[in-house]
Amino acid sequence: MWDYEQCDARRCTGRKLCRLGMMRTLRMKQSFLGIVLSPAGDRSVSREDVEIVREYGVAVIDCSWAEVPTLQFQKLKAPNPRLLPFMVATNPVNYGKPLKLSCVEAAAATLYIVGLKDEFHALMDCFKWGRAFYQVNSVLLERYSECATSVEVVAVQNEWIAQCEQEQAQKALENEQRFARHEGSDEDEEDDFLVNRNHVSRKPLMKQHWEIDDEEYSEEEESDEDEDEDEDEDEDE
Repeated sequence: MWDYEQCDARRCTGRKLCRLGMMRTLRMKQSFLGIVLSPAGDRSVSREDVEIVREYGVAVIDCSWAEVPTLQFQKLKAPNPRLLPFMVATNPVNYGKPLKLSCVEAAAATLYIVGLKDEFHALMDCFKWGRAFYQVNSVLLERYSECATSVEVVAVQNEWIAQCEQEQAQKALENEQRFARHEGSDEDEEDDFLVNRNHVSRKPLMKQHWEIDDEEYSEEEESDEDEDEDEDEDEDE
């Protein structure tokens, strides 16, 4: 791992792997013959790279995503730079963001794509959230691992992205139609308010209720009057 020391050391997955002895730090002028995940790459990682990975390993570049445009990755002594295809990050810093993978996510994804799946799980199991990366990207990882060349990997990636965009457009259209129907139903309810039987029947029901109360009140009043008359008669006697 080339470390530009731009990230929070407490959250850096690359440094944690170094502490665990599963990765080591490279000097800036030190060469590396394995696969290097770098923006300087001109093709995607694929199963074509498995022998290079077996013999020399995988290297990542630890830097801030905000500083990527300013860094000169071409100066690193890495004869085998590669790009990673589309995946979604699940690390705590960039959860849910496409392509913004952490060091461990990038290195592990490379291992899976070239066919070293046990090694993938060994790396991701070092983190509590590690299994989430596989759960979110399992379909893509498996499809990438089935590709024989980087050209096929890119084709799968583009097909996946196109499908996602189509699904998003379809959902947006359905939401618009649902909203339009909802507005129409509100207008219909307003037009029918005066002739709606439920609304019309409320007043008679309330009137009937009060009539019942009046009758009860009248009966009580009459009984009170009768009692008063009886009392008067008793007094007269």
